[in-house]
Amino acid sequence: MKYTLLFLMFLTAPVFGLAQTETKPPAPKPEIQQPKSAIEPPPIQPATPAVSSDGVNRTDLEKQSIALDKRLIAMEKCLLEREADTITWWLTLNLIIMAAITIAVMIYFSPTVKQIREDRTQIKEDRAQIKEDRAQASISAKNAQAASFFAQGNAKVEQGDWDGAIADYTEAIRL
Repeated sequence: MKYTLLFLMFLTAPVFGLAQTETKPPAPKPEIQQPKSAIEPPPIQPATPAVSSDGVNRTDLEKQSIALDKRLIAMEKCLLEREADTITWWLTLNLIIMAAITIAVMIYFSPTVKQIREDRTQIKEDRAQIKEDRAQASISAKNAQAASFFAQGNAKVEQGDWDGAIADYTEAIRL
């Protein structure tokens, strides 16, 4: 029972936020080095303002930032959808496991199964009693045979048949 509860806690950990998953950032791409030349690149010019569709002056850098924000929002949506799918999967799995455990408990404690268990116990007790009775009957039969061989040995001693009496006494001792 203890291990079942631990297993269920393990299964439900991602659902309730108990497990922290680590995500590794993507590896940086190696930069391609350009050959150095004697000519230096031109100096960087400040960004020129541009008028966007909503009428606000924005620089090129701000436009790139907005595009990057849109891409990040799209990535976040994708990740949230995946997380929702994962949670749904875990919940489905937990429901299946809980249903299986509930069915097993209901079957174990059902009156029919209880009656079957009692019947099996009674059958085992009856078989043990039969074996004991057979063993007792066998012992009683052997005791009766031993007594009869002893009586035959006594009769042969009175007749003077010593060899027959010894054989009957030996058989009585063997039984």
